Amino acid sequence: MTKEDFQDKVLKQLQVLARAQDKMSVDVNNIQRDLSSTKQDLASVKQDSALVKQDLSSIKSGQNELFNLAKGIEHRVEENTAKLNAIDESVNYLQGIVNRIEKSYDEQKSFTENVLEKVSDVEDNVMYAVSLINEHNKDIFILKNKLSK
Repeated sequence: MTKEDFQDKVLKQLQVLARAQDKMSVDVNNIQRDLSSTKQDLASVKQDSALVKQDLSSIKSGQNELFNLAKGIEHRVEENTAKLNAIDESVNYLQGIVNRIEKSYDEQKSFTENVLEKVSDVEDNVMYAVSLINEHNKDIFILKNKLSK
């Protein structure tokens, strides 16, 4: 190989290397652009992550509030249930008293009806006795009048 052939060959190799270097330069620029875009995307993801963390914190806070409200409601329900049970017991107690009063009233009513019936019989007997006394008084009066004449 001659010196000129060698130089041509080296020149061609240098030209190939220069083209490859240009291509690599373009590729490096593209990679840098992609890296910059990726950095922006990563920054956006970080911002979104921060917002998600904020939202999650708000949700946890709301969940705690709801949990506390539910606990309060549960406690109130237990209190109300206890009060309703106490009222139910009181109503049952009062129902027992009312039943005894009704029974006593029925007994008193029956007794009073019997007494009134007996009083009515006694009244009839008294009226009969009064009418007999009046009749006897009349007879006595007539007899006295006859005797005194």
